[in-house]
Amino acid sequence: MSQRIVSAIRQLAMTVLWPAFLVAAMLEGVLFVVVDPHDLRWFGGPSLGLSLTAAYSITFLILWAFLSLSSWLTAMMLRNLPDTAEGPPQVLAGLGDSFRIEP
Repeated sequence: MSQRIVSAIRQLAMTVLWPAFLVAAMLEGVLFVVVDPHDLRWFGGPSLGLSLTAAYSITFLILWAFLSLSSWLTAMMLRNLPDTAEGPPQVLAGLGDSFRIEP
């Protein structure tokens, strides 16, 4: 792979993963203010019996995965917006062609 492609992939990864990480951390904090990890049950069945560390870790990873997917989908939709006669849409003005990978 060329250096340009590697650089674009790294930039896309940070654009997607870092905001998702921050929001997952905030959501987990809010979630566990309301829900006691010891009370977690699978569809009303018996308690899952997870330690606090396991409950926090699993929840964080699930939140991070879904939020990363959301960020990635947003980045992919923004990447494919057509340019108009006035130039790129305003939401893309600061990004330039950083998400476009050409062969």
